[in-house]
Amino acid sequence: MADETTFQPLQNWSELPIDVLELILSKLSVRYILRLQAVSRSFYNAVKYVLQSSSSSFTCLAEPPWIYPGVDRHRGFRFQSLDQDRKIDHLNQNKMARKFRDHICVGSSQSWLLLLGKTLDLTLLNPIFAVQFPLPPCSTIPCFRRFDQRSIFYNANEFSTVSVWLSQLYPVRVSIMYGEGPYHIAYCTTDADGEWTNLLDKYTWKGLYMNSCRYLDQLYALREDMTVEVWDFSTSLPVKRMEIRADHAPVVPKRRNRAVETVYIAKTVEDLLIVTKWGNVCVYKLDYNSDGSYRWVETESIGNSELVLKGYESLLTSKADDATEGSSNSVYFTSGGSRRLFAYSLREKRAEPVKDLAVSLPLFAKLFDPNPSFFY
Repeated sequence: MADETTFQPLQNWSELPIDVLELILSKLSVRYILRLQAVSRSFYNAVKYVLQSSSSSFTCLAEPPWIYPGVDRHRGFRFQSLDQDRKIDHLNQNKMARKFRDHICVGSSQSWLLLLGKTLDLTLLNPIFAVQFPLPPCSTIPCFRRFDQRSIFYNANEFSTVSVWLSQLYPVRVSIMYGEGPYHIAYCTTDADGEWTNLLDKYTWKGLYMNSCRYLDQLYALREDMTVEVWDFSTSLPVKRMEIRADHAPVVPKRRNRAVETVYIAKTVEDLLIVTKWGNVCVYKLDYNSDGSYRWVETESIGNSELVLKGYESLLTSKADDATEGSSNSVYFTSGGSRRLFAYSLREKRAEPVKDLAVSLPLFAKLFDPNPSFFY
């Protein structure tokens, strides 16, 4: 009689081959990966194995943008997804939430939050996977206008935008834009005993920049004269690769000698955009002249994309994400402490409320991209 082969089921999901685990998780968004982790210890270890595998190039389904209004003392980190009406999601990292409940979020990038403590300490935190890195304190930021330590809100007002780069070759790198406007840009790494370094070699009390955005390994920094600097963060130290000077630069209105939440820079796969929001919303695309020079051209199309604005931050999403159940070629924004999300149609030149948020947004609510980077 032939020997019968007995099938022995795996006792642990983490024992599956990495390719099989990646295939399963790639069909889920981060929201459902978190729910999968909570099923059992076996599922938790399997997900952790994929995310921390040094050979993994794993990506999951894209998640629509979130807004982070702060910490709930009892239920953890709170998030409002822009694809849901009047619903708050909670990440029940209770121990970590209690630790950072008195911190203020001063910026976000990808799935990371930059938190400011009462002693002016800075922490880079991923609330989704409970990973944190201490950063150099505010005292090492060049030209940082330090207020009394008891006035944490005044210090938090100094920050505008944050960008984070993760790599297997170098420590995590972070850039911040800060000041009264025009702004400074400084960067640091998560190395111990580090400090913040001015992006420029020269130190001036007056900043040069109006906005910045991250795209892949590059930082696009918009200067006050509408020149765009392109910095490469794929090396151990950032390197300026080019300066883009273009004709027909948009005129940015100023209030009290500063542009306040009125100008943004954004990068798509194909285009570099400047967005102005002052009454109406205008989008300008970088184009080429026949002689090889550049010019800014107003456009009514941002392709198959949607742009979300909040404070000084902008977040560009693909329409394939179905982030707001609206049409493409729209710019989404909140107005002050309103609970409504507005959509501005670039073609029709008008804004309409499209969604009610769960809560009135506090002053330091931030845009949050939940789609994670897995190198940590």
